[in-house]
Amino acid sequence: MSADLRRGLLVGHAFGYMAGRLFSGAVNLLALALYARALGAEGYGLYAVAMACAGTLNVAVFQWLALATARALPARAADPGGWLLTTAAVYGVLAMAVAGVGLPIVLWLDDPVLRSLGVAALGLVWAQAAFDVHLYVLSVQARPGRYVLAVVLRAALALFVGLTLIGQEASPFAPVTGWAVGGAFALLTTARAPWRGLAGARLEFRALAGAFRYAWPLALSGMLRQLVSLSDRLMLSAWAGVAVAGGYAAAADLTGFAITLLLNSVSLAGMPRALRLIDNGESAAAQQVFESMARVTLACACALIVGFAVLSASLAQAVLGEGLHAQAAPLMPWLAAVAVLTGIKTYYLDNAFVVGRASGTIVRITLAAAALNVALNAWWIPDHGAGGAVAASLVTLAIASIASARLGRRHWRLPSLWRHGRAVILPGALLAVTLWVVPMALGPAEGTGARAWFILAVTTLAGGVVYAAALWGTNAWGLRRSRPAPGPATGA
Repeated sequence: MSADLRRGLLVGHAFGYMAGRLFSGAVNLLALALYARALGAEGYGLYAVAMACAGTLNVAVFQWLALATARALPARAADPGGWLLTTAAVYGVLAMAVAGVGLPIVLWLDDPVLRSLGVAALGLVWAQAAFDVHLYVLSVQARPGRYVLAVVLRAALALFVGLTLIGQEASPFAPVTGWAVGGAFALLTTARAPWRGLAGARLEFRALAGAFRYAWPLALSGMLRQLVSLSDRLMLSAWAGVAVAGGYAAAADLTGFAITLLLNSVSLAGMPRALRLIDNGESAAAQQVFESMARVTLACACALIVGFAVLSASLAQAVLGEGLHAQAAPLMPWLAAVAVLTGIKTYYLDNAFVVGRASGTIVRITLAAAALNVALNAWWIPDHGAGGAVAASLVTLAIASIASARLGRRHWRLPSLWRHGRAVILPGALLAVTLWVVPMALGPAEGTGARAWFILAVTTLAGGVVYAAALWGTNAWGLRRSRPAPGPATGA
């Protein structure tokens, strides 16, 4: 397969996954806007803490199983039944263990609001863990259509259930329950074809042991993001108040949705293909896939940083409303940088450890980074509030990303992101100018009404078109193949 065809497949699959995730991201954005208004700062703060706790528990207990599936399943493409059966059995055991430990703790709580929120969070852990494994199976099997359907169903049903319950009682219990129900329904609806072949299959415990040794350290890489999120929200709630934690969480969620959407889509499109090539002994071809991933990742990161830097005030006002935008807007450019660093580390730099089977290094990086983040939060939050939490996250992720880049090169030399930096300078500058000029041309839009949303949508669309055209025009991704120069004329 030629390099041009591989690059085209990567971009095509990335946009295939991104199509569904764009819809999911749009629904998430709408949910964020509606939940922030319905719950208020304190209610959204409780919701954010519950989601962070559920996410951390999911990563700590279940994430290794999803990562092991992503690594082991490509080698079993012809007969995946044994591994899928093993995955389902292990998930059942882990789910029962979480129920046995978590339910007594949750039911012991005196506050009925916290008790109901805890039960919903446990349901979300079970649903999210199964849904994550399912998405990895769809990605490895190269089923972007079914992947799109799963994420669309989950997002739409989660919003419907959450809003229905909020209409009865404005409680953080409602959106958490919505996410749990949406994930479970989407999994059951789209699981038939990818998971068939379990009948007659045998459990692969020996393969599971090897996969566990490989995957659980990698889960710690994802846990860093969860630990940073959890420590930020818990410490802000304790030292600055739940309302401050709510404003911080709203800003972090707003930036995180878009960044995870783009960078994770690139990883989902490229990483399974690179692993298959490496398993087949085609290291040079795999390196070409990583080269394409580096270019697309950097282009997405540049657009995200510029977009949130220029549009933070408009985004916060239009999406979060009057109750939270004043707290969130100053934090959003910095939280966007944090999220971009997290995405680059998790979805690109840490791939070196995956390929090199050196996941133990991730353990050391993650533990050191988590300890540093907690220490910096304890130092800076009491004096600086949400600004201290942002600074702690930024310093932590910058150091962790540098460590992953430096140490990862010992195991697999991924193409350098910074080598392509010059290619996105001009497109990034044109994007910034477009995002600044278009709202001025359309006129001011105060408040959170339809005009504000219209101007924001037109500005974003115009910026995306200009940025894509600039990338194409400068050939930043190598999308335009150069034509050979004509040879000398022949004749008498």
